[in-house]
Amino acid sequence: MAEGNPEPPAGRVAAQSDQVAWWLDSDPRKALEKYMRMYRKSAYASHNFRAVRRILPTPSRAGAIALDYGCGGGQITVLLARLGYHVTATDSAACALAACKVHLEDEKIADRVQLVLKEVSANWQGLDGPFDLIVAKDVIEHIQDDAGFLREVARRLLPGGKLLLVTQNDYSWNYWLEAPQALAKDPYWMGWHSTEHVRFYNKPRLKGMLRAFGFRPVRWQGHYLLPYRAFKGWFFCKLRNAVDKLLGEEAFYWPDRLLGLHWPFNGLGWSIQVLAIKEPNWSNTDDREN
Repeated sequence: MAEGNPEPPAGRVAAQSDQVAWWLDSDPRKALEKYMRMYRKSAYASHNFRAVRRILPTPSRAGAIALDYGCGGGQITVLLARLGYHVTATDSAACALAACKVHLEDEKIADRVQLVLKEVSANWQGLDGPFDLIVAKDVIEHIQDDAGFLREVARRLLPGGKLLLVTQNDYSWNYWLEAPQALAKDPYWMGWHSTEHVRFYNKPRLKGMLRAFGFRPVRWQGHYLLPYRAFKGWFFCKLRNAVDKLLGEEAFYWPDRLLGLHWPFNGLGWSIQVLAIKEPNWSNTDDREN
């Protein structure tokens, strides 16, 4: 450290490091530990991952290639590699990609994954494909030009290739409970990551956008159907704690497992997931918006 700036005690350094968000932590091992801790301690995060696993397609051919767009710390990347895909994993955050690299090495599957540091929405160079599958989990809501993003995805998928989109849903019970109060305080409220999200989506909106770019939605899933954390006040906290003590927090996710894949619940969860197939007759030079 520079002269005149004495190094703080080791304990203080550790405390400061713990307060840094995992995707901003420059220590890849610590970043990965924080990332994995999120899945261990957050019932929402762990069940959301399980929901994605239920809807994620297996490779349709030997040598199938998948793109994990916005790979973060690599949970989906690892799953894709385990399913048999050769994977290209990309993220715009260098710290997140470094954590993903450690994750892949720990899982001994680094040889099946190519890591690319890229702000993909602005620059697709080096991600030409063609891909059998593209996964974009909790990504599209961050992108200003979402139509342009879907156009580029369609151009990089093989005919009959698949796209898995996961995003937040303003047709969810969680949104209807939280939005009125949250928007009254902050007119720019956009959910749990208000400073980063551009817009909300829902099933009809996604269906229209996907069809405009040659995609046919084949499977929908709603997650976090029962928004138990959105209920505030003494009574609901007592009730939630009683259920936690008796059955565990897992009990709140039974509706997801039983109903999440079925209409109308597959369009109602706070997290909405859609698997879509690129129509074989859609041309990569086609632009159906114009």
